[in-house]
Amino acid sequence: MYNAICGKAAANTIENNGGKAIRTKVGHSYIKADMRKHAAVMAGEHSGHYYFKDNYYADSGLIAAVIGLYVLSTSGKTLSALAAPYRRAYVQIPETNFEVTNKEAVLLDIKTAYAGKKIDELDGITVQFDSGWFNVRASNTEPLLRLNAEAKTQQELDAMVKKVTKIIKA
Repeated sequence: MYNAICGKAAANTIENNGGKAIRTKVGHSYIKADMRKHAAVMAGEHSGHYYFKDNYYADSGLIAAVIGLYVLSTSGKTLSALAAPYRRAYVQIPETNFEVTNKEAVLLDIKTAYAGKKIDELDGITVQFDSGWFNVRASNTEPLLRLNAEAKTQQELDAMVKKVTKIIKA
């Protein structure tokens, strides 16, 4: 499993290695519940948290690090060489926060502006394009909207982010 703001490389990697990629909402309580529901053996978050069925569905950076070190030590490659194929396929922005006074109204404006596009509301609003996607979701604890976006090229990413940022700041 992977959370709603992970890039396409996460789902592609899972599926290309024989797994079933399932998106889940951001946050450990959602991930743990969905792991049990789908009998998932592991899940990862965009933030670098990794959950394992054999660790009572709990987050463990130590287990993830040991697995990573094992793969690194048996591959005969450098860490940068192992990571390179996952970094080439898409460009992303770091999660960007916007302080807003009415989160629900802005989310509705985004949904309206992209009404003709493929939209899902698993966690905020995710809009899919042929060349990429973006997600805008509300913080549960602050008056913030969080934007994540990914595209095949920097030019496509910049255009997408510029348009959605204009809607958020309107």
